Amino acid sequence: MALLDANAIHPITLPDGAVYRDTVYLKNVIDHPRMEIGDFSYYTHAGKPEDTALILAPYLGHGVRERLVIGKFVQIARGSYFITSSANHPMTGFMPGVHIGTGAIVAAASVVTRDVPPYAVVGGNPASIIRMRYPSEVINELHRLAWWDWPIEKIEANLAALSSGNMAALRLAYG
Repeated sequence: MALLDANAIHPITLPDGAVYRDTVYLKNVIDHPRMEIGDFSYYTHAGKPEDTALILAPYLGHGVRERLVIGKFVQIARGSYFITSSANHPMTGFMPGVHIGTGAIVAAASVVTRDVPPYAVVGGNPASIIRMRYPSEVINELHRLAWWDWPIEKIEANLAALSSGNMAALRLAYG
């Protein structure tokens, strides 16, 4: 049985075996033409799963120009939401919208108004970078390895290396 289920709605099982229903895998509960969400990215809120898109990005209507792109394995805390340019008067510029990079962490009660780089920890209103999770050379290596694009079986086989930050083991697994 897989440890990670990309098709699950709720990713957290409590020690007593109960499913924690406030946290959802975004890709499995959002069907929105202006949102692109990577596997295993999750968000915690107290609403119904089918209301997640509206709670997460309340101003991102179906007919707007901008898009919200959230990478794989992104963690978005309870109370965070995205204010897109459609909440204001029209804005000019290229590719309006917000992109949340792979491995980013969005702190609770954050208002994300601009792109979040991969492996950044952001928070506040408006959200800004608090710190990077890893030095730039590690982030560059992680992008080269692109472990989030591996088959789920390969990710699960290498969870120990991933959770411990063992780059040597990841390099070996990459081949």
